[in-house]
Formats: sequence, structure tokens, C-alpha cells
Amino acid sequence: MAERAGPRIQREFLTWYRQNAGRFVIPLRTMARSRRCLDLTFMGITPVISTSLFAGELIVLAKMDEQVFDIVADFEADPLHTPLGYVCKLCEPETREVYRTRTEFWRHHLFEEFLDWVNKQLAPARWICLSRLGDGGSTWATLIRDESELQKQDPTLLFMQQLKRLDGRPAYIGGPEGVTNCLITLRLTTN
Repeated sequence: MAERAGPRIQREFLTWYRQNAGRFVIPLRTMARSRRCLDLTFMGITPVISTSLFAGELIVLAKMDEQVFDIVADFEADPLHTPLGYVCKLCEPETREVYRTRTEFWRHHLFEEFLDWVNKQLAPARWICLSRLGDGGSTWATLIRDESELQKQDPTLLFMQQLKRLDGRPAYIGGPEGVTNCLITLRLTTN
């Protein structure tokens, strides 16, 4: 990942990544970079999953054929400069940690959280399940670690079955038969 001019958070991320690449169970590769966004992919993982760094947010997306199915993970950090240092505006005041610099804030409050998710959530997963309700309806994605999870009821579908319209009627009447699932192996095989 070559470092070039661009928004400061992107430069800080690329510097931090270069220093911490060995800590990632799944390495990253820069795909595109603009003033607005740094797009990254996970090496050795299906391209269905990618990540993007914006001004104060790292999001992990599940996309197929350029259609976003779901935000698989979302890490947000909004720095506020105080006399003591930087805190996150998004955190509750009583839980806010103070960081000496904005760089330290981003590294600990955003980048390290992302690294932790990659190593503890993405790396152990074996599949990603892309689901669609009906034809062109709601979509979502689920990381799956082992085969026993394939037999469990889908928590997103259970949630949707409990949603109500403003008039009190169910928002979705149906069961798993109304859902199309696409199970994709996460790890790419190399021959």
C-alpha cells in the first residue's frame, strides 16, 4: 500500500497499516483512492466483501454485481478537540477516552477496532450468506463460522417477521420460503 497525498485520515490509515500489517490475519490491498474514500479488499477472501474508509468511518460491505446487500461491519469515530485532547463525539460522555492527538484517536478508536473485527469476526468465518426477501426486496448478509449455524433460524428474518407497519399489521408475512439465500465460501482457493 503506497502512501500518496490525500485526506489525512487516509494517510494515517496507510501508515498505521504498514506498521501493523503483520497483525492482520487477513491482509488488505488498496483498490482505489479518491479525496472522498479509500477502497480496500481483503486478500484471499471473496471480492463480495470489501471495505471503505471515509472521513470518520470504516465500513465493510457485502456486494454482489455492484449491488450492496448489507453493511457487514461499521466503525465510526468523530473526533472532538478538547483542552485535554481528542474524544469521540459519538461516545457517551461518561465513557469517552481522551487521546493526545487526532492520529492517536484514529489509531486506537477506529483502526484498532477494525483490526479486532477482522481477526475475531471475519477471519474465523467460513462463508457469507447473502439473503434477499422476495424478488428485489430487503437484503442482508451474515458471516457464518460453522455448519451448525446453517441449521439455525436466520435472526434477521425473525426480526423482520416482528416488524409492524404504522397501521399495526405485520410488515412481512411469510417464512424462510420467501427468502433467497446465496452461500459463498469466504476463502479463495489458489491452485
